[in-house]
Amino acid sequence: MVTINIDKLTGNLYNAIESFYMMNEQLSNVEYMDKFEKTFRCKAYRNPADNTEWLMEFTDEEYTWFLLRWS
Repeated sequence: MVTINIDKLTGNLYNAIESFYMMNEQLSNVEYMDKFEKTFRCKAYRNPADNTEWLMEFTDEEYTWFLLRWS
């Protein structure tokens, strides 16, 4: 498993998340999270140690896909 902090993404990876947010901010929280997880092939959740940070958790294969697809 690979876990990354969304706030620490840079370049095209950060831009992909930012664009997704802008295009889907009108969705309910449940709809947004469902679509986010399907789009980026990960589990997304708040960091339990810091409630202001969001984490993305991937299988190794899905992380490789994420890097190749969104870089």
